[in-house]
Amino acid sequence: MPEEKWTVPDYVTKTIRPWGHFRRLDQGPGFAVKAILVKGEQRLSLQKHRHRAERWTVATGRALATVNGVKYALAPGETVFVPVGAPHRLANPAKEPLVVIEVWIGDRLEEGDIERLADDYGREKPELVDLHEPGA
Repeated sequence: MPEEKWTVPDYVTKTIRPWGHFRRLDQGPGFAVKAILVKGEQRLSLQKHRHRAERWTVATGRALATVNGVKYALAPGETVFVPVGAPHRLANPAKEPLVVIEVWIGDRLEEGDIERLADDYGREKPELVDLHEPGA
């Protein structure tokens, strides 16, 4: 079996967004793992992806996840799966922060693999970042 090329994520860097922040925890061929903190009463954009599926697991707080128009109220330890191409949104209905572990699975793992359908902050498509490239 050929040796897999693994990159070392930047465990220190926190990427700030209007709704909170995220940190990359790990990545490898076909997967990436992020910790997402959503500030109280904030939500991410309604979006979909062409090249990846996602699984969200609530670590702390309470989440309201919308996947393909179906709403899921999630408590710590509960998960929801987001298929490739499914419109989805993650929201924090509480005042306390929400922490979610997000696992990406797919053949192209880029922050730019996003089509925003609605966004509370007026953002468009983000800059392309390939998580397989060192320093990305």
